Amino acid sequence: MIALLISGNIDEYEAIKEALQEKDYSCVHYTSFMKAYDNLEEIAPDIVVISSQDYPRHWKIIALAAKTNPEKNIKTILLVQDGFKGAKEAQALSAYPFTYTDADKINKTLFFELINSIQKREDTMDIRDSVNSVKLNYDEYFDEEDFPAPTVAELLSRAEDEYISTGSKCSFIYMNPSVMSLITGKVVSFIYPEICFRPDRKEGFQSVYIGQILDDCSLKTDIGLSSVKVCVTDITDTITMHIC
Repeated sequence: MIALLISGNIDEYEAIKEALQEKDYSCVHYTSFMKAYDNLEEIAPDIVVISSQDYPRHWKIIALAAKTNPEKNIKTILLVQDGFKGAKEAQALSAYPFTYTDADKINKTLFFELINSIQKREDTMDIRDSVNSVKLNYDEYFDEEDFPAPTVAELLSRAEDEYISTGSKCSFIYMNPSVMSLITGKVVSFIYPEICFRPDRKEGFQSVYIGQILDDCSLKTDIGLSSVKVCVTDITDTITMHIC
């Protein structure tokens, strides 16, 4: 069995790695989120372990990619600390939260219980969980040099004229909080600060309303990537949003 461990430092979470090895997992450890994602299908791990503290936004991407992997339904263990506020997102993405207070000292008994429950679930599953979702191509939204992401205002300050972008030059993704799903689609037009977006799936429209604030959004254009917050201003066959 293979475990993919993603953390911010090569020396962090050694106790986690040792615990996985005690459960007969071969561990592959990455500090680069992009490299871990790029090699996810090649490694084909049984479990991905990722820190929500090191990757507060991007753990959702890896959890979704693991869940929707075409070769195997990879399980995700999400390392969290007290006060973690993403429990609903973790549940929707079938990620298993594991609380720890020290990267070098974990409760192995509890960690082993979690591993056992995951293995037991795998052994008793007759069919893979059905997922009504598209598989994300991470490279469409993020580049290695995009960390940490600049603000939209900072990006646009580098442009010579009023920024307009459409089609393949612009990508947008957001989390629909009502269905706890990452939504992809096509940017019909982007004339800052207004973006007109057509979701790929009906879940993109579900329970979305005018005036709603969407916090977990990522916008990539030919001048860079930014994490953005938007306000929904119009809904027809597309969703028009104002970048806050």
